[in-house]
Amino acid sequence: MHPPILLLISTDPYARPLLEQALDHRRATILLVETTEEGLRNLKDQADLALVLCDESGGRIASQAILSQARRTAHNLPVIILGTDGSAKAAVEALHRGATDYLAQPVTTKELQSAIHNTHIFEAQESQAREERPFAFDQIVSQSPQMKLLKHLAAEVAQTDATTVLITGESGTGKELFAQGIHASSPRFKGPFVALN
Repeated sequence: MHPPILLLISTDPYARPLLEQALDHRRATILLVETTEEGLRNLKDQADLALVLCDESGGRIASQAILSQARRTAHNLPVIILGTDGSAKAAVEALHRGATDYLAQPVTTKELQSAIHNTHIFEAQESQAREERPFAFDQIVSQSPQMKLLKHLAAEVAQTDATTVLITGESGTGKELFAQGIHASSPRFKGPFVALN
């Protein structure tokens, strides 16, 4: 599966780094254009766009043209407007014009992450990644409630940004199996697994 293609229409030199931060290591192709005309051209030529982010610094007429063109696409392309007006009225107007979301500038990484998450553009990519991985804790066989709790806690740890996990215990208790399970369940599962004794 190809990574989603995101069209960013902005003259702000900080917009692309902000978007890359908000993607948080998710694979995506970012097409950056600076004018409404280039944005409209890409909307017509790029049939496989997954998301449009439009900086409203070109004015509301420009963002309206982008929204109109996005609505004409076959798959109801989501558009996030990065607006210059922080009022609720501006946000409501943008949503009425067809925007998926409206974020008032300056936009934080967290706000942008949330808006992108709400478009669900990465769902297919994430579900395919889950299907490609074997269930991480299948090798640990136990009916003990304590062991079930440990498996649950290990699965939660795997979803954090922790790069190092220290597992202690007696010899033969399954420490390395848990370490392998945590690695296989983590976003870094394609990277190398290094166990240290």
